[in-house]
Amino acid sequence: MKLNLGSGKRNLEGFINIDAVKQTDTTTIGDILNLNYKDNSIDEIYSEHVIEHLTKIELNRYFTEANRMLVSGGRFNLIAPSMVSAIDLYLKDIENIDWLDSFLFANHIHEFDFHKQGIYKEKLFRLCKENGFNVISCEFQDREFSICEIKLEAIKT
Repeated sequence: MKLNLGSGKRNLEGFINIDAVKQTDTTTIGDILNLNYKDNSIDEIYSEHVIEHLTKIELNRYFTEANRMLVSGGRFNLIAPSMVSAIDLYLKDIENIDWLDSFLFANHIHEFDFHKQGIYKEKLFRLCKENGFNVISCEFQDREFSICEIKLEAIKT
């Protein structure tokens, strides 16, 4: 079984797509910090642009819950905006303060659409280490529709 946590409008085929807000017909409404899946029952967890919407306490809980649910060797993949990349980009073009403001604090479409913290590689490595994950890769990426991201791939030990 595979979970797409905080799926928003990005439903993935072969995944159970879970979000706090029903944005598609196939979205399952749920609290990603308190899911009723058995321990060691999930093969893969994916989330894209979700963890920056959690407080520090919630982020720790997110990683703890992911570890609890994943089978040994289960895949943990996430994409999040990179605070460091965004600041670097801003420093190259300091006229772009409105873009940085939007990037850091999100668009505020609904009550869960607020950024509550910055995400950076060191934080992700620390959270993985503290919660029983081995990092396979952690890299910066830009995509056609989203720039200044960190893509993390880890496995549960």
